[in-house]
Amino acid sequence: MISIKGLNKFFNKGRQNQIHVINNVSLELPEKGMVAIFGPSGCGKTTLLNVIGGLDKYAGGSLCIDGKNLRKSTDLIRNQYIGYIFQNYNLNKGESCFDNVANALRLCGIKDEKVIYERVMAALSNVGMDKYFKRTPDTLSGGQQQRIAIARAIVKNPKIILADEPTGNLDEANTVMIMDLLKAISKDHLVLLVTHEAELVDYYCDKVIELRDGHVVGTKDNSEANGLAVRDKNAIYLGELSKTEMADGNAAVEYYGDAPNTPVKLTVVNNGGKLYVKINTPKVQILDDFSEVKLHEGVFEKKAAKEKSRQSFDMSALPPIEGKKYGRLFSLWSSIKSGYAANFKNRHKGKKVLRACMCLFSAVLVLMSAVFGTAFDKLLTAGKAYSHNVFYAYTPDAATSQLLLDAVGDEDSAIDHISLYYGEPSGDRSISFYPGSFETFSTNSYSSGLDTNAVYLSTEVAAERELVAGSKDGLKYWQMLISTQVADELIENSSLGYISDYDDLIGLLCDSVYVNGRAATVAGVVDADEPAVYLTPLALATIVNNDS
Repeated sequence: MISIKGLNKFFNKGRQNQIHVINNVSLELPEKGMVAIFGPSGCGKTTLLNVIGGLDKYAGGSLCIDGKNLRKSTDLIRNQYIGYIFQNYNLNKGESCFDNVANALRLCGIKDEKVIYERVMAALSNVGMDKYFKRTPDTLSGGQQQRIAIARAIVKNPKIILADEPTGNLDEANTVMIMDLLKAISKDHLVLLVTHEAELVDYYCDKVIELRDGHVVGTKDNSEANGLAVRDKNAIYLGELSKTEMADGNAAVEYYGDAPNTPVKLTVVNNGGKLYVKINTPKVQILDDFSEVKLHEGVFEKKAAKEKSRQSFDMSALPPIEGKKYGRLFSLWSSIKSGYAANFKNRHKGKKVLRACMCLFSAVLVLMSAVFGTAFDKLLTAGKAYSHNVFYAYTPDAATSQLLLDAVGDEDSAIDHISLYYGEPSGDRSISFYPGSFETFSTNSYSSGLDTNAVYLSTEVAAERELVAGSKDGLKYWQMLISTQVADELIENSSLGYISDYDDLIGLLCDSVYVNGRAATVAGVVDADEPAVYLTPLALATIVNNDS
């Protein structure tokens, strides 16, 4: 089902505090069963789970799900194949349990309310929570909330369930209940479980993958795992209590546990062969065959359940979903309604007036910030765009130009590089980049927001700069390098979620530089504190020729 080869991921790549959080991991995971990703805190368990689920990007290697490359079709694969269960449930407390589960279907583009209702109720029924569909999550216990989260994960019947510490906030009884549900799901699905609880791994997981410092240090099969026998809170094990016996010729009394503060008084009456018992001590509970509390001989032993009956899952009402279209959960109107309900519903009149005044003041403040903030933003942009390392000088004749060229590399002159232009240089320029087509949608230069100011320099200047991403060797005439200052500006101003580090900028097209009719492409990022774009000699010559 899942094929991972040579997978790598870094945090702060190219910087002094770089962390190789996933280090050359290769795995082959089955189509069904419960597989544990196990290891100490900080070893990369959750990061690996997030990468498999498409929530995190990876730097190198390959990751295929059912033969499909995750990098090429992240959104499609995530919608079609994967369901999530989180430690903190991640339920919307402002919506009903029904809507929390239905949101997973709406994100897949399903709009038919009848289909949504049937699937949601079937999923809730499978986890024993169909009676609570109108309730909100904040009225439920932790175990009940996690069962709602499981229903949300299975409602689209994905082939893979990713569970990140799903029992981390639960007591023992609820932990066993949730693990039993996941074990039942794993009979026909692949459940990937991240946990640090060795006991759960031993008793429930069919396969264990152990991680340390981003490496897979071992895998083992655990085919005998059949769940855990948990102690019933209503069970009393007599072997765990001290015992006192009292007897005479007519009666025998067994007393278990510590001595009470006051003696227990019993009156036994034999009237015509009928025995009557009267207890003269208050707060004594009588046990019979109908009592919830049961007495057991011996002591409780926590052990694997050999013949544990499990809740069966009926997935017949939940056929797999083909995630070809994507829906959305929020519109402008739903956001306004949600904000109104959160701030004004069920509030006292005085508090409502106060909140209304605060909202009005906030609106005025936003308007003033929009008016005056534009001017400040232009000042800040101008300050960032100015290069303190690049100077422009006018030379009246060839002799002066030759003197400047001779000064390159001289310690007294401190000149590293000189480019001669015919005509007047334009200085720093406004440059636009656009990502082209990515995954399931496309953007263009007008909507991407990848704009900055930079000066054009020769790639010779970047020869001594440290490479932090991409490549700078053997550049084609249409390829360019950018400085880390330009890269940081692009990342900071990007509205695109998949552009978050230097590697994401490699391959961007520059809408401002065309060489022989071809848009320049970012080939690498070099460490430099100047707002510069480094172009090949042919590209520079083309730009100078166009300017003159």
